[in-house]
Amino acid sequence: MRSFANIMLIRYVFSLSVLSFLFSGCAKLEDQDKYQNPDWLKGKLFTQISANENLSVFASLLEYTGYDTVLDLTGSFTVFAPDNQAFETWLSAHPEFGGDISNLPLKEAEAMVQYHILQNRWSRKQLQSLDIQGWINRDVPGRDKPYGYKRQTIFQNPDQKYWINQTAGNIITIVDSTRSNDYRTVYSASRKYMPLFFTEYFEINDLNTSDYDFYFNRSFDGNAIFIANAKSMQDEIPAENGFIYIVDQVINPPLNAEEYMEIDHSGTSSSDFLEMIYGLGPNFRYNEIATLDQPEALAGGTFDSLFNLSYPLLPFNVHEERTGSNTNDPNLTVRYQNGLLVPTNQALDQLIDDVITGDPHWPVWSDVPNEVRRIIVKAHMSESPIYRTNIQEGFLNGSDDKITLDESEIRETYYGSNASILLLDAAIVPRAFTSITGPVYLRPGFETMLYAIEYSQILPGLKRAEENYAFFVPSDEFMQEDSSLLLIWADREHTSYSFRVLENEAVRGVGRSELTQRIMNQVATSTSTGMARREFIENLANNFLVFDNELQTVTGGMKNTWGYGGDSGIHVEPVLFEEPTDNGQAYRFDGWFTTPKRTIWQVISGYSGFRQLIDDAGLSDPRYFRFNFLKEGEFYTIFIPTDEALANSGADTMSIPDLQQFIKGHFIRGKRIWTDGSVPGGDFETLRINEDAIEIGDRFSRLSIETGYDYIRILDKDHNLYYHIEEIPGTTNIMIATQKGSGPLDYKITGVVHSIDTVLHKALESR
Repeated sequence: MRSFANIMLIRYVFSLSVLSFLFSGCAKLEDQDKYQNPDWLKGKLFTQISANENLSVFASLLEYTGYDTVLDLTGSFTVFAPDNQAFETWLSAHPEFGGDISNLPLKEAEAMVQYHILQNRWSRKQLQSLDIQGWINRDVPGRDKPYGYKRQTIFQNPDQKYWINQTAGNIITIVDSTRSNDYRTVYSASRKYMPLFFTEYFEINDLNTSDYDFYFNRSFDGNAIFIANAKSMQDEIPAENGFIYIVDQVINPPLNAEEYMEIDHSGTSSSDFLEMIYGLGPNFRYNEIATLDQPEALAGGTFDSLFNLSYPLLPFNVHEERTGSNTNDPNLTVRYQNGLLVPTNQALDQLIDDVITGDPHWPVWSDVPNEVRRIIVKAHMSESPIYRTNIQEGFLNGSDDKITLDESEIRETYYGSNASILLLDAAIVPRAFTSITGPVYLRPGFETMLYAIEYSQILPGLKRAEENYAFFVPSDEFMQEDSSLLLIWADREHTSYSFRVLENEAVRGVGRSELTQRIMNQVATSTSTGMARREFIENLANNFLVFDNELQTVTGGMKNTWGYGGDSGIHVEPVLFEEPTDNGQAYRFDGWFTTPKRTIWQVISGYSGFRQLIDDAGLSDPRYFRFNFLKEGEFYTIFIPTDEALANSGADTMSIPDLQQFIKGHFIRGKRIWTDGSVPGGDFETLRINEDAIEIGDRFSRLSIETGYDYIRILDKDHNLYYHIEEIPGTTNIMIATQKGSGPLDYKITGVVHSIDTVLHKALESR
């Protein structure tokens, strides 16, 4: 057995042997060329910067801030180093520093250094080869274009304190300290990003290089890359721990959208617009991890709770450095940038005075609902950067309105860290205010419809440009009196509400689908021409409104009633709102349109003689209340002969095949033809089979029809008059409905019946 002393001696000798081998091995490795720095690699970042006489001012700035040590000892960085001429130009523009960069306050100097440094090393090729999924691959469609044009700097804002006012209902708005009753400290989750511009970026985004000049007031050079306002012509200078790019300008401070609005620009302020944003439901969510990770918390000292701030009702968060649809994913930020149109205080005041307030609109600004304020803010936001090309061609704002701008109204352009920013001398007027919905959003007394539109999310369809709608808007007063739609507030402060209706002496809830149908039923797809006695105009719910130009009334095909689904008829005349609307006309209309619900089975069954012939021909199925030669939901125009006309036609003596042909000749497929001339005349396909047809397109017999105001004319083969149908209420234009669902409004007008004093088989046979 070995002694403990012997074992220890053996271990000691073995250890010396290993150390001797390792040291000798290291010496040999150092002698190998592949482990030597190449001759052209002249040292670490600061060493190389300080050795370049043309970068002496930047080198002194690094020494002043202590970043000389950082760049020569730790990490991997990319440095954009302004040359001496760049600093001379910058100091001339900032005479307050007396021409000496060392006169900058230390905090400002540190910030300047930090936004000239990117995290990680980026070669010139790599700066132009990134997207959200990583490096692009030219051979893989969808991953072959360098949309990723932003890079993260090492500059990060400190956590920020926001003064707030919190109501008893826990509604929070951000205010100045003099009006606050509490505060929140918001966690700064990300460093700032800097935009990089290169030729391919403009090409793949369908932009022009003049779009660069629009923001940075200098021409774009296709042989260079630009870091914000600074140009780098030379290739990267490699260092042991990164790359250096010499640039010709000091990079402008990368303010985010919130920071931009906090300070004056071009002699004017935009603080009122920022205050409007602060009042639109800022959400502070406690961040436990960030809170407990603070040095004070780790040391057991006193510390603030940290929160994440967001604006759920807006397209993006003005303070947030990360961009894209998910700000928790930093990869999206390299590609995506927001856009902000900032009205000056004067421009915003003019919008409020000229459009929002004053008779007949909201009396004062404090009366204006948050929904209206939110629309104003969203109209000035975009989830994409806004370039000159976009301004000229039109772009979508945060409300999905297509916007074009007059450049003369742009006071200033600025490319921020999270948004491109245009300072405007004229505010954007949202389409919600200029379209047929304008009176609803701008007038008191239509709050129920305002919130119904918001709840149903139908606003984008109602404000669509290049339409010619007619919108019939019930007032709050009317709906409260007959209980046809009641806005019930659960919590007004938190904008929590629902809708109820009094139906058959019982109150029930109204869901989003039904509410949407009710609103769409109130919107005709075109305005009345006034030419026919009665016009039949389709609405957005695919039903029809009947404009009686003699009585100056509008109905949904049935009489307007008092109360929802009531049986007491009321006479309602629409009153045109005085506001100009750019996509149609809006009317005050104290009534809801009622759509007929009689199916094709029910309507045809009301014509006993014609229905009997259908039964005799074997074309009906009474068990399922259907006609087996018709398709459910297809459009039809049906000409039904009177009983006398049928008796004189000899139809009761026809064979079954001939009778079927006879009946089908009175049905036009695929069209709803009214007596108002809205459907152009022509040859229309019936359901009658053309047994002599040679061409496939001639399989069905066609009926020649001429349409006009208040009539339909059926023509023979020589286009001579065969039969004239005059518009007569109760005889012509009888609507047929098809039930599309189980809801009370799930009926669509799919057919129309005209009663005639003749039969049509001779008109068809003559063709």
